[in-house]
Amino acid sequence: IPAITMTGGFSSEDHVFKALAFGNQNITAVGLCRAAMTAAMTGKNIGDRIKNGDIPKNMRKYGDTVDELFYDLADLRSIYGKEASNFSLGAVGVFSFLNKIDFGVKHFAALNRKFDISYLDRSDLIPLTSDAKDLIKGKWFD
Repeated sequence: IPAITMTGGFSSEDHVFKALAFGNQNITAVGLCRAAMTAAMTGKNIGDRIKNGDIPKNMRKYGDTVDELFYDLADLRSIYGKEASNFSLGAVGVFSFLNKIDFGVKHFAALNRKFDISYLDRSDLIPLTSDAKDLIKGKWFD
């Protein structure tokens, strides 16, 4: 079976989990294109606002420096050393977003007693309609 990537509208960990489970171990990647671009733009914009001393009100309670507001920068420093301090904050935003996705997918998998995402399959999905039930059972693929 060739490697299959599913993309289009995925932006959170539950979307990725459902795509991997629905793929029945045939989906090898899930694209998070627009969501990752949004994380990059948000990271850059917040970084610019920190430099200008214009911290958004809703973020002030978490801090007012790059180190306080970009918590995952510490992880990047543990991987890349001091050089990570020179990374664009847009890139740090994408790293943080993907960390969130990674943790969430693993969390959902663990809740289903599947401790590796390679074990996800359609049995991990709960259909809410009869059409969804038929789709999961493969009746629409004949």
